[in-house]
Amino acid sequence: MILPLFAAAVSFFPVSLNGGESEAVAAAVNTDERLLIPGGQAVGITLESEGVLVLGTGNVTGSDRRIYTPAKQLLKEGDLILEANGAHMDDKEALETAIRECGDVLELTVVRDNREISVELSPVKSLEDGSNKIGVWVRDSTQGIGTLTYIDPEDNSFGALGHGIYDADTGSLMALKSGEVVESRITGIVKSEKGSPGELKGVLNKESVLGEIAENNECGIYGSLESSAAESLYTEAIPIAEAEDVRTGDAVILCSDGDGNIGEYAIEIESVDPNYSSDDKGMVIRITDDRLKDSSGGIVQGMSGSPIIQDGRLVGAVTHVFIREPDKGYGIFIENMLKNDI
Repeated sequence: MILPLFAAAVSFFPVSLNGGESEAVAAAVNTDERLLIPGGQAVGITLESEGVLVLGTGNVTGSDRRIYTPAKQLLKEGDLILEANGAHMDDKEALETAIRECGDVLELTVVRDNREISVELSPVKSLEDGSNKIGVWVRDSTQGIGTLTYIDPEDNSFGALGHGIYDADTGSLMALKSGEVVESRITGIVKSEKGSPGELKGVLNKESVLGEIAENNECGIYGSLESSAAESLYTEAIPIAEAEDVRTGDAVILCSDGDGNIGEYAIEIESVDPNYSSDDKGMVIRITDDRLKDSSGGIVQGMSGSPIIQDGRLVGAVTHVFIREPDKGYGIFIENMLKNDI
């Protein structure tokens, strides 16, 4: 998911092959008190991870022409490197510097399985350029396209995606250091087909920052928008619905088309399960609007976070597409998104 500035962006969207909160939380999502503006606009999302994420380990050809694996069985996929020789690792360039400047031993502070551990490596002077190497692939950032779910008119806070952003290689939830919502220019849609989810194609403009991301968790990303960035089909906030009030039947979603314009499209909520084990899969929805099926084939990557509205109330957001039935997918209850709102 690492892309240069202004490059075509990837889209955040998981796929599915198979088609009790505290009193304080309950008060925070009371439908009598919370009015939100539904989103629907596709935006660019950039995240910088806390530390440097290990994607895997490999070989180093030493200056003696022998093959070494200095990180094998010491570092593993999913490890998060926080420090190297006492220096905090802000990005992969900092790690490269620490490796280059270290002596015979590189001491790392690593988070593995939610535990902080110490790891010692012996770098190898490589045949390729004579520099120290430890034979790891790492990443420190990711970016893509997703959809805003709601904006709170009281403070311009927002929620988006309806699911967390996970590293594509390790499958782990990204530990957020910082993040931004930026302007995106949608350039088209690759249509979904059975077995192949489509995607919104677009370009990110990192120079045009729309807001800051403060949280990445299992139910979405959250933060605050600039006041000028809070555009929507809806100019007024609408009530939200608790999970127990969502019913099967007709509803609509708001999402961006291939030109980046927000549209309202008919769907059917086929099943509702407030007790489903995954917070982001409480509803099963099906696209019934021929316009959207003709243009996108159904649900595509990048539509993750598209708000679901039923009976004039915001009830949730699209989260997953069924890979074998691209006009069908999962949705999250807005109640679940809000209980994870910061």
